[in-house]
Formats: sequence, structure tokens, C-alpha cells
Amino acid sequence: MKPFLESRIIMFRKKSHEMDGYTRASCKVAQIIAKSSRPFSDCDFVRECIQGICSEVCPKKASLFSKVPLSRMTIQRRIQDLAQDVTKQLRERLAVCRYFSIAFNG
Repeated sequence: MKPFLESRIIMFRKKSHEMDGYTRASCKVAQIIAKSSRPFSDCDFVRECIQGICSEVCPKKASLFSKVPLSRMTIQRRIQDLAQDVTKQLRERLAVCRYFSIAFNG
């Protein structure tokens, strides 16, 4: 029974690691879309580009890239998460600053 459970644990860890990779890839795409101020619907265009490249360069692994979550809502959530994280980091850094200045372009 113990070897069976150990094999299951290894399988779940492998799947978890694989899913982490898909999530990181999705976050990277969201970051690129946000930095370029592109609409969230561009993720479909990005997916088509990635699949086109993969089908030529590494056709045996092209199916892996289709598993990366790139729906419009997923990208929107990832960008919101990135924005919240930046806001949180800024607040933490400002909390420990003694002095700071604000400049406005008007």
C-alpha cells in the first residue's frame, strides 16, 4: 500500500509543478499585454502566434502550449492581480520612507 501512495504523491507533485508552469506562462503573457496597453482580447492573437511557432519548431510539444490559460477573463484577472501587487509593494515602501516628493505634470 505504501509504494502505491508514494507513486500517487509523486504524480500529484508532477501535475502541480506542470500547472505552476502554465500559470507562470499565463502571467507572463498578461504582463506583456498590460505593459503594451493592449486589449485583453489580444491573448487570442498571442495564442495563435505561439501555436504557429510551436507547430513549426517543436510540433511534438505544441499541445502543451494549448494548455496555457489565456482566456480574456483569465488575462483580466492576472492583470488585476499584478496591479494589486504593485500597489501593495508601493504602499509598503512608502510606509518606511521618511521623506518623499510628488511631482505633477499639468
